Amino acid sequence: MIKRISLLLPTRERPKRLLSFIASLEKNTALIDNIELVIYIDNDDLMTQQLDLQQPYIKKIIGPRGTMGFYN
Repeated sequence: MIKRISLLLPTRERPKRLLSFIASLEKNTALIDNIELVIYIDNDDLMTQQLDLQQPYIKKIIGPRGTMGFYN
């Protein structure tokens, strides 16, 4: 399946806000299969890394802290 929208979401130590965003995305998206959510988590953010993000449209990347230009 071709993804129509790819969202890049860098996050740091805000697991509740991340889960809230994901819930809102699922609630308000008619065709969730057309979404790719790329979550970039800093490698020292252990609480966010521990989230169980098994949704097939979520891609999780863990790496060094950087700027938005680096993430792109």
